[in-house]
Amino acid sequence: EESVKDLIDSINLTSKVKITHSISGLKYESLKQDVHLGVYRILQEQLNNVIKHAEASEVKVELEQTNGLLHLSVTDNGKGFQVKGKKDGIGLINMQTRAESLNGTFYLESKPGQGCSISVIVPCLS
Repeated sequence: EESVKDLIDSINLTSKVKITHSISGLKYESLKQDVHLGVYRILQEQLNNVIKHAEASEVKVELEQTNGLLHLSVTDNGKGFQVKGKKDGIGLINMQTRAESLNGTFYLESKPGQGCSISVIVPCLS
């Protein structure tokens, strides 16, 4: 939880993007180390994507642990993009591969002019 807050705080200090976050039910001691690191890296990658490409002013990060699953969602109000044909971007591939390596699922939604949303759901109990 602290590492996520630290990441968000550092971006809020150095970027024009305003990131808000909601973290609930997170029990660090019950998280497998690879899940913690993998989800953190996905968050890092998506926030980097938003800063570099989205032209967003706001991002909402939600992290919730419930029923043995860890849910991460990152939603921005940026320019969005056509998902078809963009899913081959290296960052998007990395996030999807990382989620799948944790036996999880990666979802991506975006439309031009309507921002972008990613969602990751992974089993998290050790």
